[in-house]
Amino acid sequence: PNTLHAGLDPRSRATAFTALPLATLPSLLHTMVGPLTHGTTVVLQDVWDPETALDLMASADVRAALATPAQWAELVAAQEQRPRPPGRLQHALLPGRAGAT
Repeated sequence: PNTLHAGLDPRSRATAFTALPLATLPSLLHTMVGPLTHGTTVVLQDVWDPETALDLMASADVRAALATPAQWAELVAAQEQRPRPPGRLQHALLPGRAGAT
């Protein structure tokens, strides 16, 4: 994973959220192994729900989040329907295209 450009390093001790399933090796590497090797706490959600995702991100003080474009659209719509206080999200990340390394 490109953790340098994701703003993750051993000193950051940031919390990250991922909305991606851990069903493939690239997903597992980008959402778990990379962040954890840099000392980042990773927040996971067992079943996708944008309302729950926003609540999790707020309660865990998430600073970096990884989701697909469709999931980001759902998160924005959920936030517009029920506004929450702004958190400290600094990085909204998107996965690369399928098959890219």
